Amino acid sequence: GMGGEWAVAPRVMLGAEVGGIEKDGSGVVASANAAYHIPVRSYGNRLDPFVTGGVSIAHLRDTGLFLNLGGGVNYWFQRRLGFRVELRGYPGGQDLNSFGEFRMGVVFR
Repeated sequence: GMGGEWAVAPRVMLGAEVGGIEKDGSGVVASANAAYHIPVRSYGNRLDPFVTGGVSIAHLRDTGLFLNLGGGVNYWFQRRLGFRVELRGYPGGQDLNSFGEFRMGVVFR
């Protein structure tokens, strides 16, 4: 998937993303989220933990509306380049019922 976040206040971000989903076929999931980045003073400010929550729409055979809740950490290798690890859960929905995901990716700022 692919997405972006924008700062709206110190440590508070709003974001949107779109990605693929698969269960007996392929589909798409789109989310809009708010995130709070927790201040941590260790490892030279390289660790950037966060919590996130929002709403998602997933379409596989039917379209379902989900809440999503999660958290993770960005590790900044350089000033503007890092690595992200995140866990997110999606309670509710249609034929997908509830589901969760483990996400990894490259982040830029």
